[in-house]
Amino acid sequence: MQGKDAEKWQVAIKKELDNMNRLNFWEIVDRKTSDHPITTTWVFKVKCDHNYSVTEHKARLCAQGFHQIEGLDYLKTFSPTGKISSLQLLISHSARNNYLFHQMDIKSAFLNTPLEEKLTLAILDGINKDKEKKVLQLHKASSASMVQPPG
Repeated sequence: MQGKDAEKWQVAIKKELDNMNRLNFWEIVDRKTSDHPITTTWVFKVKCDHNYSVTEHKARLCAQGFHQIEGLDYLKTFSPTGKISSLQLLISHSARNNYLFHQMDIKSAFLNTPLEEKLTLAILDGINKDKEKKVLQLHKASSASMVQPPG
Protein backbone atom coordinates (compact mmCIF):
# COMPACT_ATOMS: atom_id res chain seq x y z
CA MET A 1 0.00 0.00 0.00
CA GLN A 2 1.32 3.41 -0.96
CA GLY A 3 0.21 7.02 -0.69
CA LYS A 4 0.24 9.76 1.90
CA ASP A 5 -2.29 8.01 4.18
CA ALA A 6 -0.88 4.48 3.76
CA GLU A 7 0.10 4.25 7.42
CA LYS A 8 -3.39 5.33 8.56
CA TRP A 9 -5.01 2.73 6.29
CA GLN A 10 -2.68 0.03 7.68
CA VAL A 11 -3.78 1.01 11.22
CA ALA A 12 -7.45 0.77 10.12
CA ILE A 13 -6.84 -2.69 8.60
CA LYS A 14 -5.11 -3.86 11.78
CA LYS A 15 -8.03 -2.57 13.87
CA GLU A 16 -10.55 -4.50 11.74
CA LEU A 17 -8.47 -7.71 11.86
CA ASP A 18 -7.95 -7.32 15.63
CA ASN A 19 -11.75 -7.05 16.09
CA MET A 20 -12.26 -10.19 14.01
CA ASN A 21 -9.64 -12.11 16.00
CA ARG A 22 -10.97 -10.85 19.36
CA LEU A 23 -14.48 -12.04 18.46
CA ASN A 24 -13.27 -15.45 17.22
CA PHE A 25 -14.55 -14.59 13.74
CA TRP A 26 -12.50 -17.28 11.97
CA GLU A 27 -9.83 -19.91 12.29
CA ILE A 28 -7.18 -21.13 9.88
CA VAL A 29 -7.95 -24.69 8.75
CA ASP A 30 -6.69 -27.10 6.10
CA ARG A 31 -8.35 -26.57 2.74
CA LYS A 32 -10.56 -29.46 1.59
CA THR A 33 -11.23 -30.23 -2.06
CA SER A 34 -14.92 -29.46 -1.40
CA ASP A 35 -14.11 -25.92 -0.17
CA HIS A 36 -14.97 -22.99 -2.40
CA PRO A 37 -13.14 -20.16 -0.61
CA ILE A 38 -14.55 -16.71 -1.24
CA THR A 39 -12.10 -14.00 -2.20
CA THR A 40 -12.20 -10.69 -0.36
CA THR A 41 -11.39 -7.05 -0.90
CA TRP A 42 -10.81 -4.11 1.41
CA VAL A 43 -13.22 -1.17 1.34
CA PHE A 44 -11.85 2.06 2.79
CA LYS A 45 -13.80 5.01 4.15
CA VAL A 46 -12.77 8.35 5.59
CA LYS A 47 -15.03 9.69 8.36
CA CYS A 48 -15.27 13.46 8.76
CA ASP A 49 -16.73 15.78 11.37
CA HIS A 50 -19.17 18.64 10.74
CA ASN A 51 -16.28 20.83 9.48
CA TYR A 52 -15.22 18.14 6.97
CA SER A 53 -12.02 17.49 8.92
CA VAL A 54 -10.91 13.86 8.78
CA THR A 55 -11.61 12.15 12.10
CA GLU A 56 -11.04 8.50 11.26
CA HIS A 57 -9.84 6.11 8.58
CA LYS A 58 -11.96 2.94 8.49
CA ALA A 59 -11.31 -0.34 6.71
CA ARG A 60 -13.85 -3.11 6.16
CA LEU A 61 -13.13 -6.55 4.83
CA CYS A 62 -15.79 -7.50 2.27
CA ALA A 63 -16.47 -10.81 0.59
CA GLN A 64 -16.71 -10.90 -3.16
CA GLY A 65 -19.98 -12.79 -2.91
CA PHE A 66 -20.62 -12.60 -6.63
CA HIS A 67 -18.33 -15.65 -6.90
CA GLN A 68 -20.73 -17.74 -4.81
CA ILE A 69 -23.13 -20.21 -6.40
CA GLU A 70 -26.69 -20.53 -5.08
CA GLY A 71 -27.38 -24.07 -3.86
CA LEU A 72 -23.66 -24.81 -3.53
CA ASP A 73 -22.28 -22.00 -1.38
CA TYR A 74 -25.58 -20.84 0.16
CA LEU A 75 -29.27 -21.78 0.28
CA LYS A 76 -31.00 -18.61 1.42
CA THR A 77 -30.08 -15.03 2.23
CA PHE A 78 -31.08 -12.85 5.15
CA SER A 79 -30.02 -9.45 6.40
CA PRO A 80 -30.60 -8.87 10.13
CA THR A 81 -31.93 -5.33 9.84
CA GLY A 82 -35.11 -3.72 11.09
CA LYS A 83 -38.12 -3.01 8.91
CA ILE A 84 -38.98 0.60 8.09
CA SER A 85 -42.49 0.09 9.53
CA SER A 86 -40.94 -0.88 12.90
CA LEU A 87 -38.84 2.29 12.90
CA GLN A 88 -41.89 4.41 12.02
CA LEU A 89 -43.87 2.83 14.87
CA LEU A 90 -41.03 3.48 17.32
CA ILE A 91 -40.68 7.13 16.26
CA SER A 92 -44.44 7.72 16.36
CA HIS A 93 -44.75 6.13 19.83
CA SER A 94 -41.83 8.26 21.08
CA ALA A 95 -43.35 11.46 19.67
CA ARG A 96 -46.82 10.71 21.07
CA ASN A 97 -45.40 10.09 24.56
CA ASN A 98 -42.90 12.95 24.45
CA TYR A 99 -39.95 10.56 24.77
CA LEU A 100 -36.45 11.56 23.79
CA PHE A 101 -35.06 9.64 20.84
CA HIS A 102 -31.33 8.81 20.62
CA GLN A 103 -29.20 7.17 17.97
CA MET A 104 -26.26 4.88 18.71
CA ASP A 105 -23.69 2.86 16.85
CA ILE A 106 -22.65 -0.64 17.86
CA LYS A 107 -19.09 -1.16 16.75
CA SER A 108 -18.45 -4.49 15.01
CA ALA A 109 -22.14 -5.43 15.41
CA PHE A 110 -22.19 -7.81 12.44
CA LEU A 111 -19.11 -9.61 13.73
CA ASN A 112 -21.27 -11.10 16.49
CA THR A 113 -23.75 -12.98 14.27
CA PRO A 114 -23.20 -16.78 14.29
CA LEU A 115 -23.15 -18.56 10.92
CA GLU A 116 -25.29 -21.57 10.07
CA GLU A 117 -23.55 -22.44 6.80
CA LYS A 118 -19.95 -23.52 6.37
CA LEU A 119 -18.18 -20.63 4.66
CA THR A 120 -14.50 -20.25 3.94
CA LEU A 121 -12.46 -17.27 2.82
CA ALA A 122 -9.28 -17.34 0.81
CA ILE A 123 -6.29 -16.59 3.04
CA LEU A 124 -5.50 -12.88 3.21
CA ASP A 125 -2.03 -11.52 2.57
CA GLY A 126 -0.03 -11.43 5.78
CA ILE A 127 -2.12 -14.01 7.66
CA ASN A 128 -0.54 -17.29 6.56
CA LYS A 129 2.21 -18.14 4.08
CA ASP A 130 0.60 -21.43 2.98
CA LYS A 131 -2.29 -19.81 1.08
CA GLU A 132 -2.88 -22.73 -1.31
CA LYS A 133 -3.36 -25.34 1.44
CA LYS A 134 -5.23 -23.29 4.06
CA VAL A 135 -8.50 -21.34 4.27
CA LEU A 136 -10.21 -19.15 6.84
CA GLN A 137 -13.18 -21.06 8.28
CA LEU A 138 -15.78 -18.45 9.31
CA HIS A 139 -17.60 -18.75 12.64
CA LYS A 140 -19.60 -15.52 12.40
CA ALA A 141 -21.30 -13.40 9.74
CA SER A 142 -20.31 -9.93 8.55
CA SER A 143 -19.67 -7.98 5.39
CA ALA A 144 -16.82 -10.44 4.93
CA SER A 145 -19.34 -13.27 4.55
CA MET A 146 -22.37 -11.66 2.92
CA VAL A 147 -23.67 -13.53 -0.09
CA GLN A 148 -25.34 -12.18 -3.18
CA PRO A 149 -29.14 -12.21 -2.97
CA PRO A 150 -30.84 -14.65 -5.34
CA GLY A 151 -32.20 -13.37 -8.64
